[in-house]
Amino acid sequence: MPQLEINTNDCDLKINSLQLNNSGIYRAESYLRNKNHEEIKFQLIVYESSTKNVTGREEESIQLRLSSSNEPFDEIKWIFGKCSPEVTIALLGKNGSVSYKTEKNESRLNLNAADGTLQINKLQLTDSGAYKVKVKFNGTVKRQIFHLTVKENIFYVSGTEGQSIHFPINVKNQTFQKIEWTFGTRRPYQKIASFSPEYSRTNYTEQFSSRLKLDAEDSSLNITDLFIQDCGFYECFIMLSSGTSLRKMFHLEVTGNSVIIIKTEGESVRLSVGKIIGMLSEIDWRYGSTAPNEKIAGGRHGGIAVYYQNKNRTKKRWSLNITDGSFQIDDLKMEDSGVYDSIIMTSSAIPLHKMFHLVVQGKTKYVEGPTVGEVVLSILLTVTCVIIGVLLFPSIRRKVTRCRMQQERVVRYSEASQQSPESTELNCIEMRELQEAM
Repeated sequence: MPQLEINTNDCDLKINSLQLNNSGIYRAESYLRNKNHEEIKFQLIVYESSTKNVTGREEESIQLRLSSSNEPFDEIKWIFGKCSPEVTIALLGKNGSVSYKTEKNESRLNLNAADGTLQINKLQLTDSGAYKVKVKFNGTVKRQIFHLTVKENIFYVSGTEGQSIHFPINVKNQTFQKIEWTFGTRRPYQKIASFSPEYSRTNYTEQFSSRLKLDAEDSSLNITDLFIQDCGFYECFIMLSSGTSLRKMFHLEVTGNSVIIIKTEGESVRLSVGKIIGMLSEIDWRYGSTAPNEKIAGGRHGGIAVYYQNKNRTKKRWSLNITDGSFQIDDLKMEDSGVYDSIIMTSSAIPLHKMFHLVVQGKTKYVEGPTVGEVVLSILLTVTCVIIGVLLFPSIRRKVTRCRMQQERVVRYSEASQQSPESTELNCIEMRELQEAM
């Protein structure tokens, strides 16, 4: 494929397989039949084949290093901006002279005179963008582009519903002119508090009213009695008396307290999500024996509750309040035991969770015991049997002994009759008498 192609229909010029030396000014001249002459100029800038993506965080430093920093050069120019007008921010001459073209960034820029590497210190969000560099050497120009993305330096903090949280900003031994705190899930954030040596205000929003307090020692922020709706980003802007400014970002995650409820079969239970800040827009209830994974009820504000049938439970026993998000179960069964999770969407667009562990116990069964009269009668019978046994035992013992003796005599007579046949008739008579006596 040739590098240059001309479309015969509209005379467009196509350049294939662009190279760095294709950069320059292209001029097109056209001569029409009416002998009018037109000229069009195009400026083509070819950068290196791939844009280098660089990522940094606020307050950190980053280096933009040239791919061919060892080659001799006549001039290196650093430019910031995606489109016109571009801003030249740093220039390095052949003699090693360095100049910065913007006073705003001069204190944070450092251009290496040896290899042309640009270092940016104390990164800010506004530093994100395209950084182009032009390197002139031997009459040619080599271009390279970097795309810098500066991410917010976020400190992650977690807390539990009902507890307090502390956002440290560590400005001890420094006086400040003003401190502002903002809150939200997406920009622009809403101001929630402002402090200065002369005044303090924490009632910008109803959500944080009377729950914000500034630490007198280091000017950190405390939030008491946390709600799940307090989840989100907290940004602090500090203007010091020295004229410098500081900025800190926190992300707060609040987990709801898990509530354990024990009930008995046949009773009713109401699972209440508690106080909701803002307007409830949507709510879902989920259930699971060990973890909530099955949707059982839901609804939107101003709408009607929707129930999802399950073979182990019946929706006739359920009741969902769309206004406050509470969920009630009547005529409890043992199979209703498990984990219930409420997922609430409010005007703050942050999903809120509150979890309940429900334990349904079976009814206690009572077995009737013997009456007092039956117990007394049983005791009397037992005592009577013991007395009779004691009284009859001697006579029974004597009779048993006599029978044993008579049996021994019968055995002796039997042996004697075998030895002396003459006395057999007499022995038989005596044995019959002994047997009859037994």
